[in-house]
Amino acid sequence: MKSFPIKKKAKDTNQLIFYITMMIIPIFMFIILNIFTNIEYFMLSFREYNPISGTYSWVWFKNFERVIRDFFLEESILRTSFYKSLVLGAFRTFVGLPLAILFSYYVARKKFLHKFFYITLFIPTIISSMVMVFLYSYFVDSAIPALFEQLFNKTINPPLGNLNSQWGMIVLFNIVFSFGANVIIFVGSITGINNEIIESAKLDGVTPLKELIYIVIPLIFPTITTFIVVRIASLFADTAVLYSFFGEVSTHQTIGYYLYKNIMAGTATRSDYTYLSAIGILFSAFIIPITIIVKRLLERIGTED
Repeated sequence: MKSFPIKKKAKDTNQLIFYITMMIIPIFMFIILNIFTNIEYFMLSFREYNPISGTYSWVWFKNFERVIRDFFLEESILRTSFYKSLVLGAFRTFVGLPLAILFSYYVARKKFLHKFFYITLFIPTIISSMVMVFLYSYFVDSAIPALFEQLFNKTINPPLGNLNSQWGMIVLFNIVFSFGANVIIFVGSITGINNEIIESAKLDGVTPLKELIYIVIPLIFPTITTFIVVRIASLFADTAVLYSFFGEVSTHQTIGYYLYKNIMAGTATRSDYTYLSAIGILFSAFIIPITIIVKRLLERIGTED
């Protein structure tokens, strides 16, 4: 009987060692890749690089003043990228989200060809984005013009090669090929609803449309809230897959693409990093309070429902 506390203590010690062993690497990676990196990123926005001496010096808000000045120039790349980011985010939220919920409901309720739609929508999530960009580009620029010529005897310019329709095709790609992941998430939420609630509603004569609006959407509203909040928070990090389409020479730019192109693609110098850091800090400062306000509003709406 006296050995039980010793065995229990040894078991607890082993569990603690196992827990520490499993958690130490991800915690270490989080500290290095997130905390230290973001601190350095934040500090860079207040400094300036001298290419002659190879050192950084504090200039405080000079980089931020430059960003604001550039934003209000007559032909500002920053302002155009800002608007494009807002447009893309709006289409993803107000077009992509309702369609994802609608298709998810269709699949979750096992309607006609629901397995086919589920697999078809799931495939883009496991295929490389470069492959999807290639297939989409070929279809849009080759198949669609050929189809128009065959059916209507009319020649049209390749939509992705035409500047007037290029941005619309990019937005469409982002909606369609992020569709699958959204549907998978919402299908999981809908199938998690207690089936007794659905059966009770059907006995009361509730139509599928009313079931979706008055039962399904309120019950999966926390998932919808998460989707919207994450979408708003990542608004200025979204590259719209533009680099996969056009590399470094895209005519259309979002804030995320602008930063990625200059930092990750290696076109920026050390002197540019401080300016790019200030851009990131300013747009983050802009979107953080909006994200918090929207989150609280949605949570209040969800509580009322």
